[in-house]
Amino acid sequence: MKKDTILIVDDEPNVLKAVARLLRSDKYEIFTAASGAGALDLMEAHPASLIISDQRMPGMSGVELLQDIRKRYPDTIRIILTGSTGIEHAVGAINRGEVYRYILKPWHDEDFRLTVQRALERYHILEQNKRLTKEIERQNRALKEVNAHLEERVNERTRELTESYLSTVFVLAAAVEVKDPYTRGHSELVSRYASLIAREMGLSQKDKETVQVAGLLHDVGKIAIDERVLLKPAPLTDEERRLIEAHPKKAVSILERAKLPWDVIPIIKHHHEHYDGSGYPCRLKGKEIPSGARILAVADTFDAMNSQRPYREAYPKEIIVSELEQGSGSQFDPQVAASFLRVIRRDSQTIFERDRMASITFTDYLKNRI
Repeated sequence: MKKDTILIVDDEPNVLKAVARLLRSDKYEIFTAASGAGALDLMEAHPASLIISDQRMPGMSGVELLQDIRKRYPDTIRIILTGSTGIEHAVGAINRGEVYRYILKPWHDEDFRLTVQRALERYHILEQNKRLTKEIERQNRALKEVNAHLEERVNERTRELTESYLSTVFVLAAAVEVKDPYTRGHSELVSRYASLIAREMGLSQKDKETVQVAGLLHDVGKIAIDERVLLKPAPLTDEERRLIEAHPKKAVSILERAKLPWDVIPIIKHHHEHYDGSGYPCRLKGKEIPSGARILAVADTFDAMNSQRPYREAYPKEIIVSELEQGSGSQFDPQVAASFLRVIRRDSQTIFERDRMASITFTDYLKNRI
């Protein structure tokens, strides 16, 4: 085990010999210097754990030396030797943090040795704390690197899963279009309109993304409906209308098996509810209707009016705007309707051009998710 190094500084040779003799029995490595300048030279060659300096020396005083030592070697413990006339300087140095303790001349050997022992214990505690701090910092850096790597892996896996889920979403949406070609692009457009409304209303990123996915899947229940009913050009019978109105619940049955990461089922189930309670399937009203479903109701109705169907032409722009205004508070949530009307008035040309709005691909969707 490495010995502790002690530097003793005093201009009186007898004092140097006495202190060195006192401490050698404790197996320390002892160096001595007769002046402050000599002490600084020795410290450069042999950095000490502890320095003990006399206060009254020619040239550089003990306090001045220890002030310098503190700046150059802050880890070295500093003790000052002083007579009764120098106590005031020693106490001042202690109060300023320049000196650990003072030893009064003449000293008691056991007190002297005990003070030195405690000073070196303090030195080792401080050194151990430094080592532990460095080790903790090293471990923290290592943990940060591991966490960053794990986070990157998790993010990459999340992206892969999200893309996989979105691929499933687009396949389901495409299946509806195969069943009913007259609604080609309808799901994508409802998704796009819903995202514009959600952004206008200041929804959170999570809520915006959820309503956007719900828009893509809102008609997936129509997969389970007979094509003859879906494509019928004439007015529907009451029984046929009941079949059509069952598509939100059929969508729930389909999507419950898909276990998507977005909470779209309540939105899709209730997107045909009316704000005044006259809709279906549960005749919910007002805030009982999920907020995403209230957004989807406006987006879905808008695109239905703005598109050609087997039994009618698309509505004129003025009629569509009028229907949205008149339906506010009855069919539609007033806040949602007002938000979409603001969007329309800002860019009506783009909003009403279905081909332009429907130019969305799976790749574009991944890049431009709001």
